[in-house]
Amino acid sequence: MFIKSKIFVILLFGLLYNCWSQSGGPESNTVSNKWDFQAGLNNYFLAQDYLLGASLGAINSNRNLSFFTEFEIRPFKKKVLDRQGANLYYQLSELRYYLGLGAEYSLYPKDGNIGVFVQSSLLYTWGEYSGTEISAPKGSVILPKVGVVWQFNSQGLLKAGVAFLDESY
Repeated sequence: MFIKSKIFVILLFGLLYNCWSQSGGPESNTVSNKWDFQAGLNNYFLAQDYLLGASLGAINSNRNLSFFTEFEIRPFKKKVLDRQGANLYYQLSELRYYLGLGAEYSLYPKDGNIGVFVQSSLLYTWGEYSGTEISAPKGSVILPKVGVVWQFNSQGLLKAGVAFLDESY
């Protein structure tokens, strides 16, 4: 599963670079290099999970490219199994948090405010198990995402999409 995620991220960054270079690249005089503030509310569905969060960053509307920092949380406690020995497992209620940096490319139809996006984020994740002193796993993950974005004003976004995550966290 981890190899598939790496391949997906490499292809995603290739797509982002291709879209960037076709829009004129960093030296283009025909496309504005003006960057604006952006704030977003995010909803992501995973295979057996759901993330809710917010993002803050910079967007170049002419290039449809943005860079941001984000905070995601699983808004409910998920039941997980923690292996304690050869034949011993504990079922625990886990809360999970994600914090990190990401990049996104969006496509909107002419004069439209609803579009699609591809995105990749490098996130640090940590969690806690309710009612125990057992510590939940923590570490860094790459989280690629695709979905629909609604730009409800010049600086506000609402996103819903699908994320691909190795289920070890």
